[in-house]
This record gives sequence, C-alpha cells and structure tokens, in this order.
Amino acid sequence: MLTIQNLYKFYGGKNILDNVSFQINPGEKTALVGVNGSGKTTLLKIIMGTEEYSAGSVSFPDYCQRAYLSQEITLCPENTLMEEMRTALPDILKIEKNMKILEDRMMRSGEDIDLLVERYARLQERFEFLEGRDLSWKIDVVIQGLGFSLSDRERKVKEFSGGWQVRMELAKMLLREVDLLLLDEPTNHLDMKAVEWMEEYLADYPSAVILVSHDRYFLNRVVRKTLHLDKGEIKTYTGNYDQFVRQYNEDLDRQEQLYREQQKKIEKDQRFIERFRYKATLATRVKSREKMLERMEKVSAPRRENKNIHINFKEDNTDMTTVYQIKELAKEYPGRTIPLNGEIEITGGEKLALVGDNGSGKTTLLKILARVDRIYRGKLKIHDNARINYYSQDQNKELDPEKTVLEEAMFNAPSHLSDLDIRTVLGCFLFRDEDVFKKVGILSGGEKARLALARMMMNSANVLLLDEPTNHLDIPSRDVLAESLLDFGGTVIIVSHDRYFIDQVCNRIVEIENGSLKNYPGNYSYYHEKKKTPEKRKDKEDPPEKRRNLLHPVASGKVPGMVNPAEELNRKIFHLEEEITLLENNILNIETRLETPEIIDDNEKREESLKEYALVKKLLEEKISAWEELSLLL
Repeated sequence: MLTIQNLYKFYGGKNILDNVSFQINPGEKTALVGVNGSGKTTLLKIIMGTEEYSAGSVSFPDYCQRAYLSQEITLCPENTLMEEMRTALPDILKIEKNMKILEDRMMRSGEDIDLLVERYARLQERFEFLEGRDLSWKIDVVIQGLGFSLSDRERKVKEFSGGWQVRMELAKMLLREVDLLLLDEPTNHLDMKAVEWMEEYLADYPSAVILVSHDRYFLNRVVRKTLHLDKGEIKTYTGNYDQFVRQYNEDLDRQEQLYREQQKKIEKDQRFIERFRYKATLATRVKSREKMLERMEKVSAPRRENKNIHINFKEDNTDMTTVYQIKELAKEYPGRTIPLNGEIEITGGEKLALVGDNGSGKTTLLKILARVDRIYRGKLKIHDNARINYYSQDQNKELDPEKTVLEEAMFNAPSHLSDLDIRTVLGCFLFRDEDVFKKVGILSGGEKARLALARMMMNSANVLLLDEPTNHLDIPSRDVLAESLLDFGGTVIIVSHDRYFIDQVCNRIVEIENGSLKNYPGNYSYYHEKKKTPEKRKDKEDPPEKRRNLLHPVASGKVPGMVNPAEELNRKIFHLEEEITLLENNILNIETRLETPEIIDDNEKREESLKEYALVKKLLEEKISAWEELSLLL
C-alpha cells in the first residue's frame, strides 16, 4: 500500500527525517507517535504529496487513493450539512446527475429509447455497486456517531461553530472510500461518546489508516502497529500504544545493558593494556587487545525521551474537610439555560473529573467553582480557606504576545520568588537558555500551554481547577502532569477528554447528563463499566475493596475490570531476567579472574576457572532459551 525507503527531509539546516524506511500494508491500522515537533505532521504531508522531501522514495500502487484530515476548513458555508456530506462522494453525485439527465431525455420523443435505456442501466449498475442507494443512511450513521442530530441535516454549514465544522471535515473523510486514510489528531473537538464511536468505526474500517493522536485509549483500541519517530529516525513496533511503550522501554533497557557491559569490557581491556604493556611475555596479547578495541563497533548510550515537564505544584496545606457544597445550580445564557441539578459535596484532597457531552455544562460549572462566573442560580458554598488556581481552555489568550517568556512569567509570579526561582520553574517546562527570551507571540500552541501551566504552578493553592490541561501536550508530558497531580496534596477538579489521563489521576467521576449531576465513586474505568452495563444495584452496594482498587489503576499496575492472563508469565519472566543478570555478572567476574596473573601463571587454577566458565555459560544459555520461550508465549 505504501513503501517509504531512505527518506530524508532537511528544513532550515535541520534533519527532520533521517533515512526513514517503513511499509504500510493494505488494511493496517498504524499509529505514528513521537514527541511534539518530531516531524509527524511533516511526514503525513509528504505521504499525501503536499510537501516535498529532500531524498529517498515514496511509492504507492497505481490504484491507491489517499485522503488526509488536516485542520484546515474547506467547507462551503452555504451548503446544508447534508449537502456538504454528499460532496464527499463525487462519483455517486456525478452518476445521480447523469441518471437524472437520461431520465429527462427518455421522457422526450424523437430519441433512440433503447440506447438511452442501455446507458441508464449501465449507470444504475455502477450506482448500485457504489452503494448509492445507501448514501443517506451511511451519512446519517456517521454524522450521528460524531454527535450531530438528524435535525442538523438541513442547517447551513456557516451556522455551526469551528469545532463542529472540524467534525464535518472528519465525517466527510470517513465517508470517502479511499485505500489509505491519514488522520492528524482526529479526536480534537470530539466528546467522549464521539471518540468511542470513532474507535469502533475505525476498528472495522476496511482500508489502511495512519493515525497521529495523543489519546492513549484511542490508539490502544484502534491500531495494531506503531511507528515511533524520534530525532528523525523511525522504528516499527508491532502492537498498540501500550505494547509499543513496553517494547520501546525493553529496547532501551537492552541497549543500556549492552552499553554498560561494553563500557566495562573496554575499561577492563584498557586496564589490562596499561598494566601489562611492558611485560614481554604478554606483549602479543596486549597488542591483540589494542587492535580489538580499535575495531570494536561501539554501542551508543540509549537516548531516552525526556519527560517534558516535571511539575511540583505549590500547595497551601490548609486542611479542609469540605471544599465545595453544590446544590441545584443553573446558568442562564441568552435563549438557553444550562441546568446543573443535584447535590454534590467535594472534600479536601479529592481528585475529581467532570465528564459529559459537549455543551452539557462542564466548563460552565468549572467557571462557577473558580469564582470566574458569579452569576448563577442555586446554592454554592466554598470553604473560606480555599485557595483556587484555575486553568482555562483559552488560558494562553491571557498571555501578552509582546512579552518574552521570562517577562511573562516574572510579571505574574509572586513577589517572594527570585529570578532564579522563576528560571528554574520555566526550565521544568522546557524553557531553557535562550528559549526564555522568545516572544510569546511566536510560541506554538503547546509552548503557550506549557507557559500558562508554569504561571499557574508558581502560585500557592490548595484547589486546582483544570479545563482541558492536556491540550497541546504530547503523551509523555501528559503522563508527567498526571504524576504531578497525584502527588499534589490538595483538591483537583478536571475537565478533560483524555480518558487515560482521567484514569491516572481521578478517584471520582461526576457526570453531567440531561442537566443532572451524577456521582460515580471510582476512576474512569469504573464509570465506563457502570455506564456500559445496566445497574443491578446502587453504587453504595459495590464492595468497598472494588472501589479502592479502581482509585489509581495506573499507579497500582492493575487494569480495573480486567483479569490479566499474562500476569503469571510476567512474574516468571521477571525472575528469569534476575537469574540471567546474576549469571552474566558471574561470567564477567570469571573473565576478570582469568585475566589475573595468578590464574594466567597457574595452569591448574586456569583449567578449573575455564570449566566453571563453561558451566555458567551453558546455564546462561538455558535461562535465555527459557526466557525467549516465555516471551514468545506472552
């Protein structure tokens, strides 16, 4: 389907793609992953043919049709939603138009009716082959899956917001019958229901897909192959994102072990050379060691992706039993009311997520809790000692584009922080050295998001309200933010579409559904399971130990609601790896002993050591063979 060989891309003196080679087979669902700025979008544009490359080859079969979801809106504002969806299938529209023309001609006299009927039959056969009769049904399935209602079909494109227009672009892309679909962050602007629908749709999609996304759950459910782009190089891994992470870390661990072992051997050989350089009886062996070191192919030190941010939120340690008491809230907008019915109490130290469809009122409630919006109906009691930090979706709009990163941080920092303190915080967010003197106006969306988070973390608080904090953050950055929030001793309330992030951080879910607040005492996996199956008992009847195990599944290493069939295999593999490490260390010790003058000059001791060496070597090979069998079985 797609073959890329020895691909290079140079831009501004930088090697964006460095000798990249990989292949995509028909029907494969592939993730393209890497840190922000690694070149993922550039590679997609090269595949699509909208960006040139410096060297190498990109080849497809002659029949291959491609489609690329970009963030650019190409819709006709005067079309209705239904009309716009139909433009995604121009072949069917053309056949329909020609069939209509033939129908009109057949109604007239004076033409060869048999010839017209024959032409019409051929068009009708082609129309049936393209499933033209099912077009309206297919459109309804896709637009409803992405959150549109059937009543939206006759609304004009220009009546929808930018986020909904991005959904239209995605809907058109999914309707097209192409051989290779390229999707760059397709879950942006989708709520959880739409994302889950799209997961199922793509899982059954017959064509090949290359997907760029920071949604870990989404990647795990859709892809079966992962391309990792790191410092211009690509490596292919079999499996979904979690399997890629495991394999990638294993590769790094193996490389690190090889590197350490080689460095030990180099150091040992160098010591041998220096010690016996002038000993005549060992001159030949010294020379041999020197040549061996010269010819040795050096193992490079592994390059681990740095965790992009390390956050240590300043917290006010004021003890609060109840932070918020909420009862029957409602917010009035012109022509619309958002009800938030129900009673909710939020206690100190809780990690809570607000979930619900787009427009259900999540951001509205967060603004009310942050005291940003003080005009509402209902009752809200906030603890007198609550010190609130609020991160909004448009936080970066509050940044001054004319200031430098450092000036913006200093302007908003508390007076007790020194310049060194501020530089240290910025460094944690990857603003280092000359980066702090960049103008805010030229920063990327991700850089602005990190700067806004840096500003927030410098202020002492015991309550954090975060509205989509993971937007513009790549997966490693999201993981570190999650770890930091888990370490935060205060109360955290999050609005996020990142289900994995919620699962990592939150021990309680509050859903806004049909204007009501519904409580789920557990993480996202618990909430999802409760929503998926009919409730046979109330939440309070669930065993307490079940809810406890669902508080922080990632931190505990347990996947809620699932029994891991590989757990026993993993345990055996772990023990084998420990035994292998001990045997390898034993071999290194014997090798070191064999090089000592005491053993070299004593044939009997040398013979004993060689026998021991052969025995340990054989045992090591047996353990490695057992490890390989278990790993293959796993």
